[in-house]
Formats: sequence, C-alpha cells, structure tokens
Amino acid sequence: MEARGEDWRATEQRIASSIARLRESAGPTIWPMVESLLEGILALQGEALSRILREAEKGGAAVLEAMRDDELLSSLLRLHGLHPEPTALRIRRALESVRPALGRGIRELALLGIDEEGRANVAVAFREGVPVDAAQVVQAIREAVEIEAPEVPEVRLVDERLRQAALGIVPLGVRRA
Repeated sequence: MEARGEDWRATEQRIASSIARLRESAGPTIWPMVESLLEGILALQGEALSRILREAEKGGAAVLEAMRDDELLSSLLRLHGLHPEPTALRIRRALESVRPALGRGIRELALLGIDEEGRANVAVAFREGVPVDAAQVVQAIREAVEIEAPEVPEVRLVDERLRQAALGIVPLGVRRA
C-alpha cells in the first residue's frame, strides 16, 4: 500500500479505520500488545525522521522549507514533534490562515505566548458593533492551531479588552472614576 501524491490522504484514512476496527475486535488481552507494537514502530520511525531532519538541516533553509511545504512530510514530522519550524511560528501562521474566515468582526488576533506547559495564549479583539459568533471563532482558532501545531495541548483565548483592563490600560476617551 503506497501513499503517492494525494493518495496519501486515503491511505491515512484507511489506516485510522483499520486501527479503530482492530481495537474493537482485539479484546483486552490482545489490544495492549497491538498498541505496544504500534508505539514501537512509531518510536523507530520518529528516531529515523529525527536523523533525516538533522541531516537536512545541513542543507540549509531551502531544504527545511521544502520539508515544511510538503504536506505529507510536514504532517509526519508534526506527529513526531519534529517539525523544522518553531511552534510559535506555526501558531502565528495558523492564526493568519484563519483570520479571513473569521470575518471583519475580529480586529486583532495574536499569539501572546506559550506557557511552560505548552499552552498557547492568544489575544482576540473584537470590533465594536460587528456581530461575531464567539463559539465559531473559538472553534476555528483551535482547529487551525491543532493542524499547524498538534503538540499544543490547549489554546487559551484572551479578550484583548479584559487583558488591557488587567494591565491597567484604559483606552483613550474613557475616563477613570
């Protein structure tokens, strides 16, 4: 079973489906052995990819960029936590990719940082008077980040007005009491 061109997506789906069926039919004594086997294969694959990546780094930015731009290779590297780009850069790209879909109700969308547990803190500022489906915004942002940086365990959205208030920043034109 070869994954060539765009056929790799179908192969990926078949593998996921096969694993799900195997899990259902294996039973409590067999499934842990299957799971251990899969984990071992993935660990070996991850180590091999890590070595390939180290060699590719010697080829410079062009090689790493080609690896990043190859959708299959990029997803495989992300699966093993080996993506050639830093997590923050990939999160920023995810935010920029989702911005047009969120519409003009979003004034600002920015990565504030990644905490020690790997959670992404994202500032969201809404335009006054423009209706926005907050649940849709949250869902779209989380999905975009999950695709680009699946190693991020959580995306925390911070309303920019609340963040500024916590920092003691008062927008111009607003008087303090």
